[in-house]
Amino acid sequence: MRQKNNLRSIFFIIISFFRLANELFLNGRKNIHLVEDEKFIDFAIREFNEADEESHLFLIVGADQKLQFIKSSKVLILHPRLFWYLVPFAKGHVKSIFFHSLPSKFYKNIVLRIPSGIPIFWISWGFDLIDVFGDINNYLKPKTKKILPAKKINFSKKNIVSPYFQAFKNLPNITSMVCRINFITTVIEEEKKIIDLEQFPITPKWIPWNYFTMEQDVIKGFEDKVVFGNNLLLGNSGNFWNNHLDAFDDLKEFQIDFDRVICPLSYGDQNYRKLIQLEGEFIFGEKFVAMNNFLAYPDYVKQLLSCSYVFINSLRQLGLGNLLLLLYLGSKVILDESNPVFNFFIKNEIRVFSVQEAKSERHENIDLDKTRFNLIRIWGKDAIRSKTKQLIELIG
Repeated sequence: MRQKNNLRSIFFIIISFFRLANELFLNGRKNIHLVEDEKFIDFAIREFNEADEESHLFLIVGADQKLQFIKSSKVLILHPRLFWYLVPFAKGHVKSIFFHSLPSKFYKNIVLRIPSGIPIFWISWGFDLIDVFGDINNYLKPKTKKILPAKKINFSKKNIVSPYFQAFKNLPNITSMVCRINFITTVIEEEKKIIDLEQFPITPKWIPWNYFTMEQDVIKGFEDKVVFGNNLLLGNSGNFWNNHLDAFDDLKEFQIDFDRVICPLSYGDQNYRKLIQLEGEFIFGEKFVAMNNFLAYPDYVKQLLSCSYVFINSLRQLGLGNLLLLLYLGSKVILDESNPVFNFFIKNEIRVFSVQEAKSERHENIDLDKTRFNLIRIWGKDAIRSKTKQLIELIG
């Protein structure tokens, strides 16, 4: 069995090498995008290819796999070993390299193998900013912090295995890594504050960019809809960043009436999701409805249309796509004031409510026309296309 797997791996490496060579040597220099199999990568493929046709190559570095979320056929899957040994020779063949998040030690080590002179763009998703610059404990509320096991630190002896295998286990020098990155974009500008600018002699230049547009990705098919139910949406996933257990305590004090608590738990740690569902059902009984199955986007939106209230109890940017959709539909969004998204919305005259407001008073009506105008102003297709072109110009 092991021999069969080794032969399959060798075959995969050979095939992916020739596919990569065909893209880089026959079709000209490319901007390389390192991506994960996530829903919004299709949006990035569309935006970059429409703004700068035929000069972008999207790669998944990992095992040969059937993609679950990415629908585009313009994605090449590359064996990690092949990418590790080829990337030092990228000069002359690659215009720039985009990291769509830095999700692993391997990607962080790859940053330092990229030859100088090739611009590096880090498109942060939020969690990776905290991983590099922050402390996860600062983003967990008391009850959530108690149930999470302490992080285990694995100390591995160097020089026992090759640098390639060490790259999966050991972090590179963070200062060297950050100083090698030329540009960084965060989901919202307020997240720049997470970066400790005084810690690094050279810091990446911040540029604005976002994955999705309101018209094409967020509200398509639901442009004229308005929320009609009286449910409350709690969180965006079965992920501890939502601080669900602490949110349950807050909900007991909210001065609002809601029929049911709709709680998306379709992905995240299985044990955590099970705990949240059991605790939610214990506290709220039949009023607590766990969404455990992944739904197609139109079906998911139909569920959200019943939610006049949304409570995201995160202390970091999280579930922004959900928030944009629900704000457009007229939901009243409740956020912790420490969440940078709260200040971002307030600054841009998009009305959201703090946890304290939800506990102390009833919510006034929202100026929906004003909310929709400001959402399109920031995340409309013209605004995103302008940001994409500005980003591409920096490569030159």
